[in-house]
Amino acid sequence: MAHLSRSLRRIKQGFSRTRNLFACADFGANATNSANDDVPPPVEYKEPRPERTLQMDNPSDYTIHVAEEPLSQPFVVWEHGGSVNNYTADGQSFDVQGLRPLTENQPKLLRIVGVAIAFRDPPSVLRISQVLSLPEEEVRRSVRTIANHLHTLVDFTKVELPAGFVSQMYRSCLQIMGAAHGDIACWCLQGAMKLLPRDIDYALSYWAWQVSQATPSVKLTRALEEFPFVLCSVRQSQLSDVIHWLKDCNLPEAAPLVEQYEHRLNILAELLSSER
Repeated sequence: MAHLSRSLRRIKQGFSRTRNLFACADFGANATNSANDDVPPPVEYKEPRPERTLQMDNPSDYTIHVAEEPLSQPFVVWEHGGSVNNYTADGQSFDVQGLRPLTENQPKLLRIVGVAIAFRDPPSVLRISQVLSLPEEEVRRSVRTIANHLHTLVDFTKVELPAGFVSQMYRSCLQIMGAAHGDIACWCLQGAMKLLPRDIDYALSYWAWQVSQATPSVKLTRALEEFPFVLCSVRQSQLSDVIHWLKDCNLPEAAPLVEQYEHRLNILAELLSSER
């Protein structure tokens, strides 16, 4: 209860400071600002493209195939004697190609693994299931399968996979990881005020970062359009990151949102300047 009270007090304080921030805007959305010490780092794209990548033929079913890509930067030591997708990192060897047969019996395994990796902090099985709207037991089964595949132990309340495997997923499965960030971003945007207190804290802190890492989609642009700014705290850096993503995503639905978010950013900057 104390955590819930702190979260609600944080939101109310931000709202009281800027409740009129967007009252005169033509876009019918409001926003607030609060001093948040837990500021995520600037946008950074985690890993370069690999020599060969596992990509999705269809984002809805996450079927994967191998496609040639230039290797722009070395990150791990490749075992040239074996498969090109065998590698060594942190003293352990993983085979990303070996994920292919696992998906035959568990077609949503890659979605689950991607979301587990894409959180800024290790999520629980319950949180992953909420993001993907999947039964908790199905998520638990997939996490157990990937843990057995990697010969590692996993805590279902704090799913954390080996760093070398995480790096390889970002190198070899960029489309899958981009979709995972999009799933989490939508969860943050659409459920910001319907989540548990610890989830509200995450959503308020990292919604924009998750958007900035996501693969462009109509679903995500719609979530950005409907984001209830009046209920949530926003920062200038968050709006700037989202504007950058909107300009780069090349979706028709994104164009009007650029103007909306720039408008909000300008008003927020003016408000903060007047308070100094």
